[in-house]
Amino acid sequence: IEEGVKSRKCNLCNKSETATIAKTGINITFDSNGGNVSTTSKIVMYNQTYGDLPIPTRAGYEFTGWYTDKNNGTKINADTKVTVTANQALYAQWKIIAIKGDANNDSTVNVSDAVMLQKWLLGSGTLTNWKNADLCEDGKIDVFDLVTMRQLLIQNK
Repeated sequence: IEEGVKSRKCNLCNKSETATIAKTGINITFDSNGGNVSTTSKIVMYNQTYGDLPIPTRAGYEFTGWYTDKNNGTKINADTKVTVTANQALYAQWKIIAIKGDANNDSTVNVSDAVMLQKWLLGSGTLTNWKNADLCEDGKIDVFDLVTMRQLLIQNK
């Protein structure tokens, strides 16, 4: 729909109608999907680009973009043309950042990771993320990884 004054004439009764059409904005809301975002909404115009989009943050994750769905959907960029005619929600999507030593995947390296690794080495536990526990990066989990983790914890104390 284009902005402006529109007229039409009925061919049967010869009457004319005039209507003024104004552009109205579409409200876009931003769902940070587990993260934090400073701007929670903005107004955009149909057939224009979305323009500047906020950049959310989330500890232990990398922001991969705004999408039309929480898990999949279409990626929306600043230069994407607005094709919806109703209000729309955009969802942040994330990729987990691998943290060496974070065996339990809680986005920090602390004593609980060393305990988890030690229990696993003794045969009485499970590793949530074995790749992060492979501190020697030799493709296997062993006592050398535990010693390296303990050294890492002492250094970061």
